[in-house]
Amino acid sequence: MKIRHFKEKVRELLHYNEPSDRLALSFAIGVFIAFTPTLGLHFPTALVLAWMMRLNKLMAILGTAMNNPWTFVPICGSSVWLGLKIWPVANETPINWSNLSFQNLSMLKSYIMPFAIGSIILGVVFAVLSYFVSLHLITRYRTHKIKKLL
Repeated sequence: MKIRHFKEKVRELLHYNEPSDRLALSFAIGVFIAFTPTLGLHFPTALVLAWMMRLNKLMAILGTAMNNPWTFVPICGSSVWLGLKIWPVANETPINWSNLSFQNLSMLKSYIMPFAIGSIILGVVFAVLSYFVSLHLITRYRTHKIKKLL
């Protein structure tokens, strides 16, 4: 029942008389935030940014849902990989994942900057891509619905 309710809300949103480009921009902002290193603060950040920019809050939240349990490791891994290409870590020592705990998280300190740089770059790239893809899909959906009504 909840999935059905969610689909109905998304359909209502797509019929909302807000311009397609603003809906796509809201979604793209959410995608950008999904890539930022502010883990755990994605939803609140999306809400605040959407509110400040007077964009659609639901579409921004949907965009942040790109970072979920299934995509978390690829997003973080590719962010660190790209960040290390741009901001190499001096004396890079392999991370001993078997000994990683809250007490010795300091071994990850040298990877914070590469992670931040990589995630922001990937966030911009995927936000731009998601803007154009979502704009196309929203416009196509709305055009299809108009043709169906006529």
